[in-house]
Amino acid sequence: KQNCLEVGSATGIMTYYLSDYFSKVIGIDIDKPALDYAISNYKKNNTEYFEMDALKMNFEENYFDTIVCHHTYEHVSDDNVLMDEIYRVLKPGGLLFFGAPNRLMIKESHYNIYFLSWFPKPISSLIINLLGKGDYYYETMRTFWGIKKLLRKFSLTYDYTFKCILNPDKYHSLDVMKDYKFLNWLPKSLVKKLIPFAPDFVLLVVK
Repeated sequence: KQNCLEVGSATGIMTYYLSDYFSKVIGIDIDKPALDYAISNYKKNNTEYFEMDALKMNFEENYFDTIVCHHTYEHVSDDNVLMDEIYRVLKPGGLLFFGAPNRLMIKESHYNIYFLSWFPKPISSLIINLLGKGDYYYETMRTFWGIKKLLRKFSLTYDYTFKCILNPDKYHSLDVMKDYKFLNWLPKSLVKKLIPFAPDFVLLVVK
C-alpha cells in the first residue's frame, strides 16, 4: 500500500475512509476545531492530522503517492500556489484526485443560490449580504477552461465528470446532480458538450 495526503481534510471523514486503501493517510487543514474533531472521531492507527497551510506544506518534495484535493482550491488565497505545492510534494507518476466546483454551476454550492458565482464578487457579496448569508463572497472558482490552465503542469488528466453525470448513483454524486435532472432527457452527445457547465469537475491527474 501507498501513502496519501488529503488537502483540506476538515473533520476527517474522507481521511478516515481513505485509510482503508493506503498504508498511511495524512490530513491537513487550517481549521483547528475541525482537526480536533477529526482526531477525536476519525482517527486510526494509520491516520495523522496536522494544522497546516496548504500553500506552505511542511513536506519533502516527491513525498506522496496520492493526493486528494476535493472542494478546496476555491477557498485558498492563491490556487496557483496551492497547485505548485501539490505538484512539489507529489511523486513523479503520482496521482492527484481533484474535485473542483465550477464557477458556471447553476446553483452555487456554498450558499445554495442560483447563479451566484457567475457575478463579479462585489455583486455576489451584496447578494449574500442582502439574504443574510454572509458579508463577503470570498470563494474563487474557475471555469472549465480555467481548471485546465490550473492543472497545466501535470502530464495527464482523466476526466470522470461525464461518467458522474451519467451515473450519479454509482459515483455518489446524487446530491450534486439534483438540479441537473433535465440532463437525463438529453442525448448523451449533447450532455457531453455541456460539460463546461457541470456543477463539479471530477478529475484524476498524473504528475
